[in-house]
Amino acid sequence: MKHYLGKIFESARKSFNKRNLSSLPPIASDQLKTFLNAANIKILDIGARGGPLATFNFIAPFTPLIVCEPDVEAARQLEKELTAAHRFQDVTVIKEALYSKAGPVDLNIACHPGLSSLLDFNVSEIKKFHTIKKWGEITHKVLVPAITLDGAFKKYRLGSVDI
Repeated sequence: MKHYLGKIFESARKSFNKRNLSSLPPIASDQLKTFLNAANIKILDIGARGGPLATFNFIAPFTPLIVCEPDVEAARQLEKELTAAHRFQDVTVIKEALYSKAGPVDLNIACHPGLSSLLDFNVSEIKKFHTIKKWGEITHKVLVPAITLDGAFKKYRLGSVDI
């Protein structure tokens, strides 16, 4: 049964977008819905600027989404967009950085927002990838609050996370 549901799950992921379950045969669609509702899957997106990966669109109606974005403006925008979209069962926005210890930390803001990080870049490694070289430059640092993963689970009552 588990192998069979895995095949349905993979087939569904490949064959439809967002909430469109109609492209599946009715029996597979019903079985997939039952499986996903019972699975109690939660998705945690760390560094969520720009929103969750499109890969998760097909399970969005069945899962709560937890996003972590320490940049205050980006977090507000995410919360607004994700809540308005009604794609996921529920949306929790953690407006802190996840780090090994709680407290203020420097967030290195890169030219390309998706490359911003709490870690300093290894410039010699970045230079190997000419397509991201200019995007990887740190433009400035912002002091942001940090929370541990355990702390976030307690503060936001997350239970457990699967993906």
